[in-house]
Amino acid sequence: MSVLEDIDDRLKQLVIVVEKLTSYTGAYMELTHAQGARLDKITEVIVSQSHNMERLLHISISQQESLTTTYKTFNEQASAILELSRSMRDAMESSRELLRMTEVASDLAKNNQATIRDLLEELRQSRNN
Repeated sequence: MSVLEDIDDRLKQLVIVVEKLTSYTGAYMELTHAQGARLDKITEVIVSQSHNMERLLHISISQQESLTTTYKTFNEQASAILELSRSMRDAMESSRELLRMTEVASDLAKNNQATIRDLLEELRQSRNN
């Protein structure tokens, strides 16, 4: 084989290798573009999830504030009920005391009536005598 034929064979092999490399490069570029598209989609999903997480955070904060307000309201109601219970006990004690005083006043009124009757009876008897 002559040198020229040898060079020609090697050039043919080189052309084949270059064609394969070109083919591989094209396939690699297509694969790279496909991966880039997937990465773009993943980025969109991540951004969307980030927005969703942000909304969830705001909702969670709002719910926490609502729960805190509800807790404070319940706490105030419990305090009011406790105070009402104490007031009711005081009112019951005052009512009992008032009942005792009323009974004493009633007894005094009965005694006064009896005394007045007795006095009236004595006056009648003294007039009749």
